[in-house]
Amino acid sequence: MFVISPTDNTWFQFLKATGLNSFVNFWTPTPWNIKKLNQGDRWYFLLKSPIRQLGGFGEFYEYKNLTANEAWKEFGQRNGCVDKAQFIDRIQTYIDKNSELFGGKSIDSTSYEIGCIVLVNCQYWDEEKYLRPEDFQIDFATQVVKYKYFDQYDPFTIQ
Repeated sequence: MFVISPTDNTWFQFLKATGLNSFVNFWTPTPWNIKKLNQGDRWYFLLKSPIRQLGGFGEFYEYKNLTANEAWKEFGQRNGCVDKAQFIDRIQTYIDKNSELFGGKSIDSTSYEIGCIVLVNCQYWDEEKYLRPEDFQIDFATQVVKYKYFDQYDPFTIQ
């Protein structure tokens, strides 16, 4: 099994530039409660528009919900941000844009929980090595905003 998920380009570029590749937090602004994956399953980074190509992957390690403060304490820059203030601001930006329940309200970083998809052995490819899912007969609709499981042979492992 493998997963493809739309990936924030800024998060990806920060981690690529810093070389942080293990125990990386592919955080979600609200809990997603990932349950189907096993350790080692690949989580592919589909870089958001205008790129819309796979830019690399990480191997799934575990999923947990943490407060924003706990996530910063545990992962630090492995959250894809230079400091805690930027991290909280990015969470708030996503919530304001996408959550009717929490949008427009300042989050309390000591109690507001986010989803933490912990990845190890991440690879961040150079642009000339990006892959288009459709070139591998993988259908990934633009309407998918979280992730999509694929319970089939992983065609990207031959790269």
